Amino acid sequence: ACRQIEVRIMKYEDIDSENRIWSALIPKRTKYDEFRLDKYITDPLKQVIDEAQSLKPKRLSDTPYVFPARNGDKSICETAIRKLMKKYPRQGDNGKITMHGFRSTFMAWSMNNEKNDLAVERELSHTVGGGKSKTVGVNPAVRRAYDRDDLFHVRKDIAIEYADFVTSEVR
Repeated sequence: ACRQIEVRIMKYEDIDSENRIWSALIPKRTKYDEFRLDKYITDPLKQVIDEAQSLKPKRLSDTPYVFPARNGDKSICETAIRKLMKKYPRQGDNGKITMHGFRSTFMAWSMNNEKNDLAVERELSHTVGGGKSKTVGVNPAVRRAYDRDDLFHVRKDIAIEYADFVTSEVR
């Protein structure tokens, strides 16, 4: 349920392999809006990280990025991700897979499986109670003032269940 930029700028120093936690940097429009959100590393994500490490050329051994650009001093660019996604057509819509499509699929799956709304919003790195969204009877400013729990353990269970769903065989 990550934005593509969150994955692209993933660094090895942000990964606690033993506890399977990725302290993801959630970039926003200004440096003051940036924050970190711990995300559980599910089996599919662990496989991708391990595979990226094993495929990394020796010349890039010092790069901090899990998905480095060719020269290693930056992360892979958005264009490279888009080109990769275009290689895998799908049926429906315009025949393309999109990163936002993964996020919207996560949201739809979460709603259909009655997952905790706040945990789902957190996993999507949304500001809960932000903007014009209002929970019935709750002032958004009050929600933000008191809402301090990142719901990591609830999100971890959701992430594991969703990973199982997306990696299961289609019947």
